[in-house]
Amino acid sequence: MNKTLIATLNWNDYQRTKRCINSLEKVLEKNISVIIIDNNSKNFEYNKLCKLIKKKTSSYEEISYSSFFKKQKKLKYKKFYLLKIPFNSGCTGGFNFAYKFAIMNNFDFISRIDNDCTVQKNYLSK
Repeated sequence: MNKTLIATLNWNDYQRTKRCINSLEKVLEKNISVIIIDNNSKNFEYNKLCKLIKKKTSSYEEISYSSFFKKQKKLKYKKFYLLKIPFNSGCTGGFNFAYKFAIMNNFDFISRIDNDCTVQKNYLSK
């Protein structure tokens, strides 16, 4: 079965990212994951995001920036992955981290979504 990664960014925008995550929950099935790249939000904003994801699921993994480029062991399926980078890389730079993550972990497809968007349940079937 094909693996799909949905990528979104966050930068000091907890409320919009929260709405986006809430809508993405509708499409998460086996082999569909979400990675949130945090572009160095303030600590209290990032901590709220972590708390939200932990509250929603135990199927998540925080990825440290220091270990991101090291050869990773094969990751187990998780609904959410969260990577905080120690600088604001902007939109393109942030999504480049997500694309690199998808390639390193053998995802077949990647879908990019801005954090101010919400999706319908059939969003990936189109």
